[in-house]
Amino acid sequence: MTEGNLLVAELKMNQAVGTVCVDRKVGVSRRQFFAALSTSMVLAGCSSPSRQINGQGIPTVAGLIARDKFLIAHRGSGDNWTEHTMAAYSSSLTAGATAIEVSVHATSDGILVCHHDESTLRMTGVDLDIGKHTFSELSGVLNDARAWLGPAAAPKPIPRLEAVLDAFASRAVIFIEDKQGTNTELLLDLMDKYPRSRERFVWKQPAASLAYVGAKARGYTTWGYFMDDSDGAIEKYSRRFDLVGIFNGASDDDIRKLVRVGIKTICWEIHTRSMAARVESLGVDGLMCSNYPYVSTNLALSGRDSFATGRRAAGDLPSALSWKFQPVIDPNEGSLAFNLPGPMGYSMGSLCPLPSEKALIRFEVRWPGTLPSQGTAGIAFGLADDSPFIPGISGRAGYILKIRPQGSMELATRKEGVSHGTVIGTHQITPMAPGEWRQFSIGFNGVAVGCSSGDFELSKFTVDDVSNRGKYFSLVTSNEAGTSVEFRNIIVQ
Repeated sequence: MTEGNLLVAELKMNQAVGTVCVDRKVGVSRRQFFAALSTSMVLAGCSSPSRQINGQGIPTVAGLIARDKFLIAHRGSGDNWTEHTMAAYSSSLTAGATAIEVSVHATSDGILVCHHDESTLRMTGVDLDIGKHTFSELSGVLNDARAWLGPAAAPKPIPRLEAVLDAFASRAVIFIEDKQGTNTELLLDLMDKYPRSRERFVWKQPAASLAYVGAKARGYTTWGYFMDDSDGAIEKYSRRFDLVGIFNGASDDDIRKLVRVGIKTICWEIHTRSMAARVESLGVDGLMCSNYPYVSTNLALSGRDSFATGRRAAGDLPSALSWKFQPVIDPNEGSLAFNLPGPMGYSMGSLCPLPSEKALIRFEVRWPGTLPSQGTAGIAFGLADDSPFIPGISGRAGYILKIRPQGSMELATRKEGVSHGTVIGTHQITPMAPGEWRQFSIGFNGVAVGCSSGDFELSKFTVDDVSNRGKYFSLVTSNEAGTSVEFRNIIVQ
């Protein structure tokens, strides 16, 4: 009997005697179960359609917005490179972007620089008010995004806007915003110096500001953006502009209302494919992306994690989009460490979507220090998209494999909008020692889910269940004490 037939035979046997099959002496081995899944995956193929919404074209404003869907690299795609730096702008264009977004402040000596905040504190660790310091003083600090991007993301200087325009004005459409709101003439005078500047540059501003008047008078395309429709702002201000924008946190009704105005609408800031899908379904035309290489395609970018590089891969994100919730990447161990208390999720978008509905996920876990008395770690899988999945908090449907270092695996299935799942399989494993790496595997096909621990051959179980067959997965932890837990060698086959 072939491995594939053995798998089918065991799955049929499971259906006859119950949902969980633990350590059968008769039936397929762990190796046969997962080998059969691997074989069927190869036969099924691993292609997935690309979004293809930001194809190559002439880098002009008219060319960009003429597309049915278009993307702009927000802050130079700050989920991937240190935001508002020469490296970010250059790297996002190399990755295929044809438009970038630039925030601008003027220093005390009148030099326009690229930076989002009024203070340098968030990005440099040094609290300098840009408007009260000279460019020379700003040159003494560096933008440092290692806490967000990983230890290999080298700190970068704050660039002059003129240097950015010199480098990229002929290569991309550039959305430019005067964040201080006091530099209209200074900024427009600089923009005017560049050939075909009206074809390349877009004036960006909050919708209620009057600065657009000067930009329109000089012939620039203007983009006014809204956080939401507070105080009827959309009706008051939207028709002032050539393009309009709205924050992704606005309600569906507010986004639809802005779209109905009939002006090309751009939504910011888009970090994930699920964010993009939501606002596209509401009718927006453009996406201002913080995660350009990932959002610009529907394909998996890799087959294994990138932790050993010291950089977070495009598409991998913590469930809370905040620097303080980014787990620690350790290139020496090739690992990702969760050190904060409470339930957490971490989307492995770089490895998604899985190649087919028949897939195999391998990973290693360890608790490097003290073992938690109540904590668990594992993987949520079978998810429909890359929306945040957090244990114990209502959200997406999916499976959750929970590993307890005291010696158990537990598989649960969770329905949409429900906080806790229903346990559908459990299995005892050899207890884990502090610092011990243990390999686990998850496999699923059209009829069952299989889970395995690498400590010995028969430490596995299979469950007949087809309720969740989405192609996204997340790392998950739950530990109120904040005991450190690490993952590594995450591989999709």
